[in-house]
Amino acid sequence: MKRFSLKMLAVITAILLIILSVTAWAADNEGLTAWVICHPASYVNARSSPSGRSQSIGRFEAGDKVEIDGRYKNGFAHSEALQFELGEGWIAAGYLVFDEPVWEGGKWYYVCSNGRVAARKCIDGDRLCWLQPMTELQVFWRSDEWCMTTRGMVKTKYLEEDPCHK
Repeated sequence: MKRFSLKMLAVITAILLIILSVTAWAADNEGLTAWVICHPASYVNARSSPSGRSQSIGRFEAGDKVEIDGRYKNGFAHSEALQFELGEGWIAAGYLVFDEPVWEGGKWYYVCSNGRVAARKCIDGDRLCWLQPMTELQVFWRSDEWCMTTRGMVKTKYLEEDPCHK
């Protein structure tokens, strides 16, 4: 009888630990504020389900703020606080940054790196092209990690205003 009790205690303890860790993860990842970063002449759709083929329920323009509830699926982030009729939906996570982006309005920057740098369709998207060092780009939106440029998304750490400062 004692073995059964010890096994049951171990199982209950394991279940409680799992519940506590899941609850802690959910608390850490809910209520995140994100911003949409895309080309100023474009927009990002909010979708009814986590698929680019699902129904569009609204759209966000660059710089719009979105509250994310911490659920992610198929490259989409979920929100229960959308300002659309349905109130909840999915946004492609590749167009979201978690620090408020700055509008640069087409300011010129240079690629400063030891080699080529990828310009991407979105943050986690396909490479559109390679940019060589000293390539001049116009930047529309800049966050701590990513910039939306005339050629696509580029990591902020590779762009500088003054190419001669090195």
